[in-house]
Formats: sequence, C-alpha cells, structure tokens
Amino acid sequence: MANRPLHGLFCAAVLLAGCNSAPSADPAPEITDTTASFSTTADNSQPAPSSVPQVAEPIDPGYWENNPCEVLTSTQQNKLSIDTTPQPETTSTQSRCTWGSLSDDQITISVALGDEKSGSVQGWYENNELGRYDYFDPITINGYPGVFADMTDARDHGVCGSYIALQDDYTYSLGATLYDDYPGYDEPCAVLEDVAEMAMDTMTEGGS
Repeated sequence: MANRPLHGLFCAAVLLAGCNSAPSADPAPEITDTTASFSTTADNSQPAPSSVPQVAEPIDPGYWENNPCEVLTSTQQNKLSIDTTPQPETTSTQSRCTWGSLSDDQITISVALGDEKSGSVQGWYENNELGRYDYFDPITINGYPGVFADMTDARDHGVCGSYIALQDDYTYSLGATLYDDYPGYDEPCAVLEDVAEMAMDTMTEGGS
C-alpha cells in the first residue's frame, strides 16, 4: 500500500498554523495545511523578473470572498466524490473554505482568497528567483496564469499546492491532499489542476 499523505507539510510564512504528522482518522484539516504557501513580500533589493504573465480579463473577487465555499458547486464536488459539507472560515485578511474529509472522502480541497495573503503574480516569480520554493511549475488555467508551488515538496505523498491569479495583484491559493486510496494519489497536481479548472469555470461562467 502506498504511503499515507504527509498532511501538514506546507509549513511556511503566511498561511500555515503549524505542522502535524499524517492523519490516523479524520484530521479535520485547516485550510492552511493543504494550500501552497510563500513569503508574499519579496526582498526589495532583488530585481523583479524581466517578464511575468499578466491577467487579460481580471475577475472581481468580492463575491467569492463573501462566499468562498461557492467556488466549487455541488455538481463539481460530486465529480470529486466529495459528500461531506464544506467548511467556510473568514479571518480579518482571508476568506477560506475546505471541502472533503480524508477519512470519508479520501480527499480534501482548500482555497484561500485575500490579496494581502495571496500576493501577486510578480510575487510568485520573485519568490522563485529567491529560491523560496521547493517546486515551481507555471500553468495556465482557463486562460489565467498560475503556478504549482510550495516551500516543501510533498507531491509523492498525495499533496499539491497552487496559486491562480484573478488579477495581476490578486491571487488565490488552492491545495489538495489525497488519501492513498483516492484515484490520482500519485499525481496530486493533476487532480488539483482539474479542481482549479472547475473553480475558474465557476468564477467565470457559474460552474457546472
């Protein structure tokens, strides 16, 4: 049997509350345990990257900040075999939602919206140039720039983190933790890419 997911490995500056060992039952994970994380304020003494992707059609995040659990529709949750009730959380700087349970659904998906914590597209590339990521893979989701990135690489353990840009200076973090019985455990970033496409479908077209 494959190793259990190393839940809580995304332990870094702005999003994480702490590290925990792999769950033995239902860990009721906080969103910060499965989202990607990085220092959103790059060293001003470092030159900015010469070129970074730009958002052609910015999305107003206001509605989604007020309704973070609507980023994934019930139909989309069904496609991911998630039957448990999503758990919203709002702080002074972020709106968050976590879908799924490792014990009941074998998957958790988490999202955090908030420009102060989620940074900017340029910030991703500046942090990468400063060597703050353990992996950094640029992607495009429904025409919007994004990256798979985090300070700790736990992809071999069913964990992947990403950032997607709604605006050049407003991005949201999205993460997945998969139990070893979940389809796609060996490729968590492929699963997360599908989830990101669902989320962008919802935010641009209402989802399906």
